[in-house]
Amino acid sequence: MAFFRDLAALLRFSGFRRLFAVRLLSQGSDGIFQVALVSTVLFSPERAPTAGAIAVAFATILLPFTVLGPFVGVFLDRWPRRSILMASNAIRAILLLVIALLVVRDDVGGLFYLLVLAAFSVNRFLLAGLSASLPHVVSRELLVTANGVSPTCGTLAYLSGVAFGCAVHAVSHSDGIVLVVGAVSYFLSALLAWRLPNLGPDLEGIDSAVREALGNVVRGLGDAARHLPPLGRLALGVVGAGQLPYGVMIVGTMLLFRNHFERSDVGAGLAGFGIVVGASGAGYAVAALVTSSMTKRLGMHGYVTAMSVLASLMMVFPAALFTP
Repeated sequence: MAFFRDLAALLRFSGFRRLFAVRLLSQGSDGIFQVALVSTVLFSPERAPTAGAIAVAFATILLPFTVLGPFVGVFLDRWPRRSILMASNAIRAILLLVIALLVVRDDVGGLFYLLVLAAFSVNRFLLAGLSASLPHVVSRELLVTANGVSPTCGTLAYLSGVAFGCAVHAVSHSDGIVLVVGAVSYFLSALLAWRLPNLGPDLEGIDSAVREALGNVVRGLGDAARHLPPLGRLALGVVGAGQLPYGVMIVGTMLLFRNHFERSDVGAGLAGFGIVVGASGAGYAVAALVTSSMTKRLGMHGYVTAMSVLASLMMVFPAALFTP
């Protein structure tokens, strides 16, 4: 298939192979980390999670991506990206060890959430650095392909990390051990990043101060919002409309497995939720393989419409039966 042909073409570049390995291991580690978070905050026998508690947990995870995302480029243009990739993974490894200590001591309070927020804030730099580094490891002709294939594989690695984290938890019955495994994985990713070639930045002689550059980003976001064409607004609306029910479904699934399906066995509830995430990953992999050919057959509008209608029907049946 086209996806595998594109990946094979990219893997011929040694620099891409190394950067790709850093991405896979880093995002796989993210999956392991989030299993420990879900287990600690939402599936712990000592805690009865509510929809509000789940919302706070997700806000802690997603806030850095929303707030920091537009501003990361200012620093990527000033700091060596290879160093950013090494430092990001090393810092997260240290943070996970501290978080593991708090979990073992059952100190899941303000400091716990602050460290989790810091870990995901660092992750924003890592993911942006991975994407910004691609022009240094592939040819210009394959850059768009790399920007499509690499994040897709990273998401699959993340979902694989979730499955692996669930397996570690099922064997160890310890959130602390899962966090330590995640920390070791981050450290290995930092070692892989150390072997990367020079990844930029390319800009030389930047005259503007950081504060001025950050202000330019804010003004640029405002300009983009004012000048976005109607088709662009419609496309963003479609993406938002598709992602919102998916997020609601994830929260609902957590509550079902925690409070309904496996009320007396928290470990079984986490394992069941892990199976759901694995199924989601399988669907994501299938989508990555077939979307290119299906959009050629149905057209972009037809394909998006057909998938949206199918998803709507699945939300009614069988999802509304509320059974595993």
